[in-house]
Formats: sequence, structure tokens, C-alpha cells
Amino acid sequence: MNDYHLITHHYVASNAYGKLSPEQIRWLTQSASQSIFDAKQSFEWRKLRQGRMIALLNTWSEQTPDFDQAQIQMGSTIQLWRQMPDPAIRAEQDRLVRYNCQAIAEFHNLTTPTQRAHALKVLKGYEADVRELIAEKK
Repeated sequence: MNDYHLITHHYVASNAYGKLSPEQIRWLTQSASQSIFDAKQSFEWRKLRQGRMIALLNTWSEQTPDFDQAQIQMGSTIQLWRQMPDPAIRAEQDRLVRYNCQAIAEFHNLTTPTQRAHALKVLKGYEADVRELIAEKK
């Protein structure tokens, strides 16, 4: 485990739930130390995805597609961003998502009603932000 990983866990949890108890901080420390997240591997996947995006944008600089073509190309690129075509990489990503979902659920079960109310308030704030952005686009 690196310190960055632990700091990230702590920051995200305290941002969502508010002040954390010593027990919750211990749980986060243990969870971060047991995480299957591999920063180097994640960085390689990010570079691969970004390379695909750059390649798409470079083709657009050479020949600008019409709106419908651009929409199709972008949709395809986003699909590749979300799901890697290599089955081994996809399986590893799926394993990481399952692990993280389980860890989040376990941590959530350690929270108090007050912390959960705080998290709900935070999420409702995010929802309001998104609704405001959507309204601005109309």
C-alpha cells in the first residue's frame, strides 16, 4: 500500500460521510493495505485509453466528420474507454470493480445515521449541480 492510496480512501470517505471515527479510519487503513488496485497497471490502461482518444481526435484534425459521424465515432470511443477489448484486461477491471463495490458497501455499513444523512446531502448537492449544468445547455 502506498500513502497516496490511503490518503485517497480517507479523503473520499470523509468528504462523503463527514468526520470519521477511529474505528472507521482503522478500517480504511486495513482496506487500503489489502486493496487489489495496481497503480502502475491502472496508469498503463489510462495511457492506452488516452492514446485511442488522441488517435480519434487526430483523425478529426485531418478530416472533420459531420455531426452524425462524429457522434458515432465518439460513442465507439467512449465504449472502448469504459470496456477494454482485451478479455484479460476486462476481467481484471471487472474484478477490481467488484472488489471496490464490496469495500464501499462494507464501509457504508460502518457509518452512523448522521454520517449517512451527510452523504445523502452531499449526493443531493451533486445532483443539483448536474441538473443546473443540464439546464444551462438547453
